Amino acid sequence: MVLSVKKGAPFRICQLTDLHLGEYPLQEDDLKTLMGISKVLHENSFDLIMITGDLIQGKENAESLASLHELYRVVNYHGLKSMACK
Repeated sequence: MVLSVKKGAPFRICQLTDLHLGEYPLQEDDLKTLMGISKVLHENSFDLIMITGDLIQGKENAESLASLHELYRVVNYHGLKSMACK
């Protein structure tokens, strides 16, 4: 991934951390979290989104990839580059 900004322009990073998304289909609290993320991304101009910490709640989440898909669907909708850190 190549990141660049115009000379003299700030490089704006949004960090999403410890979301603890539950099992898919997502429950009301998780959907509110994703709507809040979408609102923040819509109202700001970020150059990069860092996604850190625990993204999924519990080790027994059988549908963890589907839950993550919902998070990345929100991020990708806004056309932003994102990076997940372990």
